[in-house]
Amino acid sequence: MKDERKGFTLLELMVVVTIVGILAMVAFSRYMGFKYRAARSEAFHNLDAIRTCEEAYEAEHQRYVLCSWNPSGWTPEPVGTSAWNENSGFKSIGFRPKGKKKFKYAVDGYPAGTVTATWLGGNGDTSITDGEQGRSPSPGKQDICIMAVGDVDGDGNYSKLYLTDEPPGEVKDANPGKY
Repeated sequence: MKDERKGFTLLELMVVVTIVGILAMVAFSRYMGFKYRAARSEAFHNLDAIRTCEEAYEAEHQRYVLCSWNPSGWTPEPVGTSAWNENSGFKSIGFRPKGKKKFKYAVDGYPAGTVTATWLGGNGDTSITDGEQGRSPSPGKQDICIMAVGDVDGDGNYSKLYLTDEPPGEVKDANPGKY
């Protein structure tokens, strides 16, 4: 007698559904990682733009401008809800981003070679105030650290990025793997 079954058994269907579910879970987690990295691109772009503005200001006035956290306060709000403060130190250097920000930015000064900002390992340096910082016109006498902090994935672990003026280099991540 010939067995002529048509279709799939329940076990075969369960195996296929399980495999598809695992693949979907892996794809979703990879997608979210790409999404968070893309959201951080705002900070990379703005840090470089702030450095350019600071260097142009320093070339003309022989000093940098320190800028307090903008939007106000160190602790990031929910993503995309922070409006830019138009009357901050950033106005002096001509930096004004458009729209709501995912990150907060600040510029602080440090003696040459000691750019290890206190906030990099802690809960933030909120003592930065807007204003000019005098410095000798010779290179290397005073460094600035341009900082960005944000929480694009909303988990309470902040992404902390920074960039220095000397030597001009890449944006550094003080809290790798955090978005």
